[in-house]
Amino acid sequence: MKLKKIFLATKIVRLMAILIALIAYLKTSAQDTAVLRLPINHGNISKQKIFLSINENNGIYIGCGKDSLVKACETGAVIYVRKTSNGQYILSIKTIDGIVFNYSKLLSVTAKKGQIVFKESVLGYINERTPLFFSVLKHNNLQNPKKYLEFY
Repeated sequence: MKLKKIFLATKIVRLMAILIALIAYLKTSAQDTAVLRLPINHGNISKQKIFLSINENNGIYIGCGKDSLVKACETGAVIYVRKTSNGQYILSIKTIDGIVFNYSKLLSVTAKKGQIVFKESVLGYINERTPLFFSVLKHNNLQNPKKYLEFY
């Protein structure tokens, strides 16, 4: 009887340890995930797995799990739209403050050069195979683009 109680107590302790480890894991996972709002409004995005930074001052890749709309981070004028040789698009918006937002690797675009776009206007879309490359310049100086991302 005493042996059964010890065995049962050992199992309970093991289950509690597993439960505590699981809770700790879930808390850590929640801290590493954020819901991105701009430039792509697309569910939970892992900060560690999706933001594949080449150099934070040059730009970042932002991926998604399926087709996603790309939206303007700020109001401004479209100053550049070009289709590249691989069929993707590059689009740039300049704000009244002189900040230029560059959106590269778009699969399609909805804005035209010279058009005024408002914050959250749809600029085009990307899919799971083609991440958006996002970069920012302020008065011709590269900026850390992470400062311009918006999360919920």
